[in-house]
Amino acid sequence: MAITLNDVKVYLRIDTDAEDVLLNKLMAVSMATLTGAVDNYALLIQLKPQLEEKGDMVQLSMIADLYENRNLEGQTPQAYSRIVETMLHQLQYESDLSADELQKLIDEQAQEEPTEEPTEEPTEPTEPGSDEP
Repeated sequence: MAITLNDVKVYLRIDTDAEDVLLNKLMAVSMATLTGAVDNYALLIQLKPQLEEKGDMVQLSMIADLYENRNLEGQTPQAYSRIVETMLHQLQYESDLSADELQKLIDEQAQEEPTEEPTEEPTEPTEPGSDEP
């Protein structure tokens, strides 16, 4: 489940639409940061969907940090909180797969997905005496 604007507003306890543009930008920045910090993040989530909730929480925490500290002009930028850094490290650790491990996960996922058999469309019967076969 990818986070939504409503998720962010609930997390930050925002009741108005006045800052929706800013929140959407913070959502984009947090996703870009997450995908930049964790190798093959999209593939990792596809192969290990149980990690998506942790990724969502990292995003919400980053958004909260960026939102709450947006007026710190002239001050030294702060690092992310320890919990955000810890979750990012854990996700990065999960993405450190060898080629063999990655292929095994892909093969396991392919076996779990049902294959669709092609269906044939019914053909209409032809009338006697027509030129169609």
